[in-house]
Amino acid sequence: MLNNKVKIEVPTDILENWQGIANILAEIIGIPAALIMRFTDPYIEVFVSSNSEGNPYHPGDRETLYGSGLYCETVIKTQDKLLIPDALTDSNWKNNPDVKLNMISYLGFPILLPDKKPFGTICVLDNKRNEYSKTIENLMLKFRSLIEAHLELIYMNQILGDSRKKLEESINELARSNADLQQFAYIAAHDLNEPLSVIEWFIKLLNKRYKNRLDVDADEFISPIIDGVRRMQDLINALLEYSKVGTKDINLKPLDFNIAVDDAVMNLKAAMEESGATVTRDELPVLAADASQIRRLFQNLIGNAIKFHGEQPLRVHVSAERSENEWLFSVRDTGIGIDPKQTERIFVVFQRLHTREEYPGTGIGLAICKRIVERHGGRIWIESEIGKGSTFYFTIPYRA
Repeated sequence: MLNNKVKIEVPTDILENWQGIANILAEIIGIPAALIMRFTDPYIEVFVSSNSEGNPYHPGDRETLYGSGLYCETVIKTQDKLLIPDALTDSNWKNNPDVKLNMISYLGFPILLPDKKPFGTICVLDNKRNEYSKTIENLMLKFRSLIEAHLELIYMNQILGDSRKKLEESINELARSNADLQQFAYIAAHDLNEPLSVIEWFIKLLNKRYKNRLDVDADEFISPIIDGVRRMQDLINALLEYSKVGTKDINLKPLDFNIAVDDAVMNLKAAMEESGATVTRDELPVLAADASQIRRLFQNLIGNAIKFHGEQPLRVHVSAERSENEWLFSVRDTGIGIDPKQTERIFVVFQRLHTREEYPGTGIGLAICKRIVERHGGRIWIESEIGKGSTFYFTIPYRA
């Protein structure tokens, strides 16, 4: 049984993981709000809120739960799923407080502590009618299982202290949960690609056969549908790539990093010519590493510099220096730079500092870089100032 005197305190690294969960849900579903709520009797609090456009909820927002009429009150009381496709057409929900924030559809599940008492909820909300597919429900249930595994690990850490055996069992279970989640995300993304391809094919066929034969509004409607399908396909493909990095076995072999950089530059040749960018490098070492992942790492970092180039011709330089147990690599550019306060956010899945209209992309490239470096046993960070370019640093352990 859970000791009621113990307060569950979520560590920063797990909180960052939960933030990534909320961001992924909001991005994949295309909604303004994905939340992890925490119940501390008598209050319900926004514990984690997705960094998505139009989200009216902020971490720390709280209300007295009982009698509030909030969606999550029902989830906490029943400890069961709640689906409201359209509160405006439901007499039981049309006056609830979330409707005042224009959140008219809701899907939520309870999150339970190890003793089956409520920790809170995981939920998604939309400002339009939304039925939420079975695939979305299953994805949320997988995320809930991961969160509950985290809570169990936190509890055991706080209660059992130095009991190494139980801690190792929890860590192994958490690793299995993470592996299951990654595999599910890969399968879900793969399965979603097929119907999207069919939709795109039929919309293009409709556009080809009936363009200028329907009214003006119909022609205007077809184009954003095609664009939306393509964007969703890009997101799914990015999620597939991110999942592959975490699930595919890492193949450590002696790798000439000079060749890895040169291959990445060759793959970016067209973008470099278009932007007028030049890439140079120092002599780089030969280290035990996965060739395809390291090539992707350099391609993402250099490609990121090319995307965010300034008005002056971009210069990118790759260098490395050795310390006692590792090599420190740097990818330095003369691009637009970023606010130093934002340096942690850029490595979060689907996190972006600019709108899609300003700079296209899925917001997952640097998250892939972080995962690649960490799978090699290293660290990655950035030093930057607005208008003064950026330098990405990462380490790769030296294995004799």
